[in-house]
Amino acid sequence: MAAVLLICYALIRYIRSRALYRVFAAVLIAVLVTSPIVGGEPARAFAREQQEKLQAQQQREQQSEMMRTLDGLRAETAAQQPGGPEALQSIRADDGRDLDRDGLSDVQERFIGTNPLVADAQLFQQQLSPQSTEDSDGDGLTDYEESLLGTSSSTADEDGDGVPDGRDTDGDGISDYDEVVGFLHNGVRYYTDPLRADTNEDTIDDGREWQRDTDGDGVPDIVDLDNDGDGVPDRLDLSPFQKQATVFSQSSPLALTIDNLTPGTLSYVEFQLRPTDPKHLWYAFSVFDWPRDDSGQVQDVDGRTFADVQPDVARPADADGDVKFVPMLEIQMPGSASNLPLANPHVTLPLAEATSQEARTSYGGPSGITGQVTLTQQGGNLQIIAGVDKPYQKFYDLLEGPCELPVRRLTSTVVVNTDGIGSFAGHSLAALADGNHSIAVWLPGAPPPDATARFACATIPPLPIEGQQMVDTELYGNYAISVRQQSASSRVAYVPLQLVADDKSGEQVAFYGKMLYQPNAAGWGAPHQV
Repeated sequence: MAAVLLICYALIRYIRSRALYRVFAAVLIAVLVTSPIVGGEPARAFAREQQEKLQAQQQREQQSEMMRTLDGLRAETAAQQPGGPEALQSIRADDGRDLDRDGLSDVQERFIGTNPLVADAQLFQQQLSPQSTEDSDGDGLTDYEESLLGTSSSTADEDGDGVPDGRDTDGDGISDYDEVVGFLHNGVRYYTDPLRADTNEDTIDDGREWQRDTDGDGVPDIVDLDNDGDGVPDRLDLSPFQKQATVFSQSSPLALTIDNLTPGTLSYVEFQLRPTDPKHLWYAFSVFDWPRDDSGQVQDVDGRTFADVQPDVARPADADGDVKFVPMLEIQMPGSASNLPLANPHVTLPLAEATSQEARTSYGGPSGITGQVTLTQQGGNLQIIAGVDKPYQKFYDLLEGPCELPVRRLTSTVVVNTDGIGSFAGHSLAALADGNHSIAVWLPGAPPPDATARFACATIPPLPIEGQQMVDTELYGNYAISVRQQSASSRVAYVPLQLVADDKSGEQVAFYGKMLYQPNAAGWGAPHQV
């Protein structure tokens, strides 16, 4: 533009022609007038495009806001929607009033969740069945009523029980009609949700709690969170419909008998206990500090705590002491048949030096032998599997009496070579496992009872023997259950108990334990004392 003006100026200035002046003046005016028009069209097009985008964005935001408002209104309306028999009465009393004139009555809009004051029905009319008296599933609710209530009117029978699935939408055993209408209890009408099998969320289907008041407290089970009133919430209670009236104790134990168990098959028995004083639940796993002393049955000679011996375990309370209360359930099993899983008798024993004066007098001084020995019943013989650190021959004896107080040798000496295997012929571990027998190992040299014999020993502990077998202690060890021989014909088990806590309130409500049984014959036998 600047160049054009400069040329025009030069021509007019030097040519001095009036006609030429007019021509160039006209051209100049045309250029000055048309240039903004031509150059401004792209700008206007861009502005129009931006305006259209802005309007589209505003429209989308407006629609989104409307949908959010509509969703809020639907939620608010649904919250105000009547339930139970009032809902059915409201549907059946619908007079067709339609304040927003959108084709749906105000009652219909309340049930499908739209706003009866906003004409928004076109999005939701397809949700409704035609207004008729047809009851496809025969549950007492018309298809139209069910479309408003949200229940099913399906006539299919997917579970093959001969009853249309739509008759009981949530499958809790109560018809949709009964759940909507409810029942009277102590003059109060209660009803459940036909769309939820467990209305009060206590893990028990409504059908099992329908028209029941287990503890007789005036509150029906369908709304009661502790049906039997034992202090354990239903969702944590192993027996939510039965409260044990008898208080069991050491002097009055529970007599346990279980019928119809399959011999040779493992069965699990669960126990749930609640102390008469619930405060005792808080004693479990508490840590206390035993006074430092070096006398008596319980001694504290080093002053160390649980935190000292397990520094990597993050349990602050363990720093407080060295005594912890661990709850255990004691089960005494009298009689020859314990109903416990059995295994071939075997035991692995650590070898140690005999330290008593009697042992040193009988069998000599320190042997320097370390390691362990495993005894396993092999038919009529007792097999030795040595795990001793010496690579040469070793000599084994069975002794009467424990290691610290040996009485006499019971067998001829057995030589175990470098393969580490030997056998006591004609001996039974079942007869030796009473805490009053031991096995001795000594190195070549003077044999026992020579005072120069180099000797190590292991006392054979009492084992839970049953006939010529023993209780499978390794299996029980996986569950931290201890089974011991109590007498020649009885055993005792100690089952660790866990705390049952309500995750909603944080309250400790019960103890829980699990015991394994495996009967080996038909019939339980003598009751177990729990």
